[in-house]
Amino acid sequence: MGDGESRAGEVATAELVRYLDRYLESEGVADYGPNATWLRWTSRATGWYEGPRDTATVVHTALLDVHGIQAGQDTLKFDGECADTLENRFRSYDGTRTRYFYWVSNTSIDDVRFLKSLIQLGASWPVHGVVTIVVSADRLRSNNRADIEAHFDAIVVVTFNATGGAVIAINGMWYYQWNLATGQISRA
Repeated sequence: MGDGESRAGEVATAELVRYLDRYLESEGVADYGPNATWLRWTSRATGWYEGPRDTATVVHTALLDVHGIQAGQDTLKFDGECADTLENRFRSYDGTRTRYFYWVSNTSIDDVRFLKSLIQLGASWPVHGVVTIVVSADRLRSNNRADIEAHFDAIVVVTFNATGGAVIAINGMWYYQWNLATGQISRA
């Protein structure tokens, strides 16, 4: 940060992890142990940030269920959802332009599976499942959300397979191969 620059902001977060048994008892079990068969993680974050060139407000919520946490199970299975909203204003470095954006996204995690035996060998990527991200983004002319200059929608579907890779589909029109071991992404 340079002279005279200051930053202010406040983001409130909350998370909760509950261990549950196979009967879905509402109180769950006291802690991880032999009776815990799955866990539910929930989180929420809300807040704002203001810096010398940009401001943002954010809202985030998530719920994630993880099955197969018992010692005798080889597969961790993830299901859940996440919702994010971001409103942002930023100025160019030279201070001559200001841009406004509004972003809303929803993410669905469906039957994403990891093999514990592969994780122990260093292969910590999913072997099955689908993650879907639905995005709506607006470039605004002003800080008024109704003053839309351009609108963008995208549906990104990531399908994991047992080969150590994933297929990324964007709006059902563009397809990519993702090598999960190297992180490399190439056109399909």
